[in-house]
Amino acid sequence: ENESGEVGVFELLRLDPAGTDEELEAYVAAEQERIDASAAPQGTPGFATSVIQPVVEPGETGILTTGLTAARYAIICTNGEPATSLIDRLDFAVQ
Repeated sequence: ENESGEVGVFELLRLDPAGTDEELEAYVAAEQERIDASAAPQGTPGFATSVIQPVVEPGETGILTTGLTAARYAIICTNGEPATSLIDRLDFAVQ
């Protein structure tokens, strides 16, 4: 459930096989710096492909539903449009 007063924007990324945890961490840190500086986001990083990007309104519950192939994935969540904070990141693998 989105307990914030802003929309929650989730992006499910399929990470390229050569993509590293360090690249993902650096991307997330750079996005947070851009948000803190009120700059526009970079968009989907070059080492990943955007799979789905649902928006969850304040007080609502969002459900990600999509077919996944075997790969590494990450979910990145930001608050607001434009983003005012990057609130979480989760990475996982589908086999």
